[in-house]
Amino acid sequence: MKLLSFKSTSDHLLQGVCLSLLWVVANCNSTELSITNVGNLTARLETSTSTTPSPPLNVEKVDVVTQNESSITLQWNKVDGISTYRLEIREGGHMDVNDISGEPVVFVVSGLTAGRRYSFTLFTVLNGLYSSGYSFAAVTAPPDTERFEHITQNETSITLQWTKVEEINTYTLHYNDMKVNITHSEGSGTYTVSGLTRTTRYNFTLFTVFDYAPSRGKTITAVT
Repeated sequence: MKLLSFKSTSDHLLQGVCLSLLWVVANCNSTELSITNVGNLTARLETSTSTTPSPPLNVEKVDVVTQNESSITLQWNKVDGISTYRLEIREGGHMDVNDISGEPVVFVVSGLTAGRRYSFTLFTVLNGLYSSGYSFAAVTAPPDTERFEHITQNETSITLQWTKVEEINTYTLHYNDMKVNITHSEGSGTYTVSGLTRTTRYNFTLFTVFDYAPSRGKTITAVT
């Protein structure tokens, strides 16, 4: 760099002005550089935030396909081809967790108790992230009555009797093509089937009903 030469007082004054201008220019460049660096950092943070993966979607619904006294079979449609799910099962303050992977669209929840209501929450899982969860309830089928028999009959009717199942008061009786819903609040259940034909054999099947789920059914034969 070529050095400037000053000879008089005015020259010295001019020298001070020039040095001051050089200092201002240098600091302006430094300020612009700092602003540029802050802008680049902000852009990187915005890019990082915008690329954070979102949790997967929940399943649209879960169907209860079948149930018996000890299991409930569930079915759902996969979410965007995702094959990993977590199923939480709650009953009476107790919770079990099933991690499901592979290609299940149908899953059997086993080891359950007869005549119980269970609460479920199904989560979709993708890259370690969980959906908010789809919640629903389902019940197991109740057991059949231990004793089911006919106690009297005449030419046109047959009286049936059975032992109630725990605290369940709802039963369904099938015979011929007939279906009768019966409710008993206490004691043994009794029901008289009338309007029958004399000297005829009838098959009666009694189902215990818990919520919407029937038992397997117990069948007896009786005649007028």
